[in-house]
Amino acid sequence: MRMSFEKTIAAIISSASIAALLLFIQLALGCTHQPPVAVPAAAANSNIMACLPNAIMLCEGLQEAGIESKVLSIYTERFGHAVVVYMYPKGKNQLWVWDAQWGSTQIRAYYNNPEQIAKAWLVWSGNYATLTSASFRE
Repeated sequence: MRMSFEKTIAAIISSASIAALLLFIQLALGCTHQPPVAVPAAAANSNIMACLPNAIMLCEGLQEAGIESKVLSIYTERFGHAVVVYMYPKGKNQLWVWDAQWGSTQIRAYYNNPEQIAKAWLVWSGNYATLTSASFRE
């Protein structure tokens, strides 16, 4: 029995909606330390995971609101991660770090020192992996 044109279109839309929903869920959950099976090996070794788009979106939103902020890429021997570093409230010397898993926390470090911020955040988050590098994303 042949499927009608309308049923065929409905089936395509529903499968596309499921794929879009799965992508949204993956982005919303933040970083994953193990890449999905379908990711090619070259892409799996990159540092662009779900945490990076989340960090970029939050950073842009903070900047639009007039809050000084930067995206910080953190690399350890086990994983890479992206967080947002921001100063809040304006005029106060209070440094905050936000990430997709933990939310925001105030830390003590120099705003322009990515390694110091990364080390302070790793200690705060209870992750004692050795920091290999940290840098602000332009």
